[in-house]
Amino acid sequence: MKDLTRGPIFRQLVEMALPIALGVLLQPLYFVVDLYFVAQLGDAALAGPKLSVRLLRNNEDRRRADGIATDRASKPSKLQGR
Repeated sequence: MKDLTRGPIFRQLVEMALPIALGVLLQPLYFVVDLYFVAQLGDAALAGPKLSVRLLRNNEDRRRADGIATDRASKPSKLQGR
């Protein structure tokens, strides 16, 4: 495992962020390719992928909101050292 306490911080952040950014950019591409093949099955078949993407996005938004709320709620205790 790489020692993250040594070396330039910016370079280490970029090295860790690149795979995440690449995954975030490729995820919509997977969805478009799926829609292309499913669309050949007919209009009714498109409902499944569209619904699943909406549910996944709602879940991600909810997790982000929970994280923001949790962070804001824990800030006073972090400032007090608890």
